[in-house]
Amino acid sequence: MALCSERGKEWRSLDEYGKFLDHLSKSGVKLDISVVCPPIKGFSEKPPKAFNIKLDHETIDKIRSFEITTTS
Repeated sequence: MALCSERGKEWRSLDEYGKFLDHLSKSGVKLDISVVCPPIKGFSEKPPKAFNIKLDHETIDKIRSFEITTTS
C-alpha cells in the first residue's frame, strides 16, 4: 500500500499484486507468511494469511524498483 501511496496507484488490483509478489520473490526478498486470524465459517476452511517483510534499506529499494504496468 505504501508503494501505491508514493505513486498514486490503485492498491486493490489482484493482478498487479501477484506481479508485485513475483517481483519480490525474484529480487530475493524473503516473504514470511503469517496467519491473520482463524478460518471464517461459511467462507473458507483456510485461514486468511498475510506476508511479512523485513524493511531495511535494501528491501525498500527492491520494493521501489517494481514497475506497475499500465494498459491502454
